[in-house]
Amino acid sequence: YPPTRSSPLAPLSLPQRVLSGQEYIKRKVPLSWLRFQDLVFKDEARSSLSFGEVSKMMASCGVATAHRKLLLRFLHMMGKLLWFEEPALRNTIITNPIEYLAKPASTVICKLNQSGNDVTLHWLPVHEKAQKAMRIPFNNLRDKGILDAKLLDILWEDYAASKDELLALM
Repeated sequence: YPPTRSSPLAPLSLPQRVLSGQEYIKRKVPLSWLRFQDLVFKDEARSSLSFGEVSKMMASCGVATAHRKLLLRFLHMMGKLLWFEEPALRNTIITNPIEYLAKPASTVICKLNQSGNDVTLHWLPVHEKAQKAMRIPFNNLRDKGILDAKLLDILWEDYAASKDELLALM
């Protein structure tokens, strides 16, 4: 029976209508694409993969070489992963944006000073290290929001392998 205003299904009708109008929702995809999607998210410890790694995974799932970029575009459109075709970023497939992008960004864009009644701070051991190693540039970041790129070598020491990609995303 169709949902009524008092039915618990009624609030879902608008999102369902919107989603059903999206081309990627209605699209039929090969089984190999679904196999790849299961495989690429299996290793939760990694937040990104190289295009080469992903290509090998796709091959093992039976995804045709000609469809690999199309599949990445599709999964990006679906919000399942991030992949950009810009030269500086096309080799990186991000499977966990919080781990890959938000955590490093929040070591730079964060609250390092108490203000007014708000005593919360986002002070990490890496901030202490940066302050000791580069006092003036660190104070400029903390007090004025001015970032000296050399500070990133310290602030992003845990993300050194991804530094260029992270900068390109920002």
